[in-house]
Amino acid sequence: MRCLLRGEIVEPEVSGTVLRWLAGNTDLSMVASAFCLDPLAHAETDRGVRLVNKTGTISTARADVGVVEGPRAAVAYAVLANWSPDDDRRDAVLADMRAIGQAIRCHVSD
Repeated sequence: MRCLLRGEIVEPEVSGTVLRWLAGNTDLSMVASAFCLDPLAHAETDRGVRLVNKTGTISTARADVGVVEGPRAAVAYAVLANWSPDDDRRDAVLADMRAIGQAIRCHVSD
């Protein structure tokens, strides 16, 4: 995500296109939940941050990768968790992912 943001993987125009596509992600239930953004309208800077992320979900796993730009810093993140089907950890995992998002929010914000 950091390399996409900086245009280091592919041509800057392609990176911009990919970031615009990713910005349409509507799942803000994991790390991104800490930013309290509108899931349907967060492609532009809002509340002092710009968030681009992509999530993945199955019954025993959650994943959220993204980049957050704020007035103080930019952070690329990847937070993934999985658990045994015999031990539903979803609620605890989502709470922990939000806590990681809170730490990122504090780091990038004023």
